[in-house]
Amino acid sequence: MKNSIIFIFVIVLLAACGSKKSGEIVSKSADGNAQITVSGTKNSFVDPWQTTIKISGYNNSSEAQTEIYAGDLNNDNIIFQWENNNVCKVTIKQQDNTSRTFVAEMQPDKLELHEELK
Repeated sequence: MKNSIIFIFVIVLLAACGSKKSGEIVSKSADGNAQITVSGTKNSFVDPWQTTIKISGYNNSSEAQTEIYAGDLNNDNIIFQWENNNVCKVTIKQQDNTSRTFVAEMQPDKLELHEELK
């Protein structure tokens, strides 16, 4: 019995220490000239996601990194709202039901990504 408890504890500890990588969540503008990709990694289930938001368009690309406190990064908690072919708001819902919104602007002469302040 004692060995079983120790074994279960070791398994839980190893699971908590394992790193995790999300898939890439991608959204494209209606005309296909701009694209946003969100992906992330986390070292354990208690750590935040080290999240990369990459924007690309008009033969240019740029990316930013931030920490997101979410159970997972997927289509359920990441929402893309394209205002037009060049501007998109990316809203990420965190595990405490708060949201962070990032605004991506992709023009032929500039790429810009910033967090929308509330």
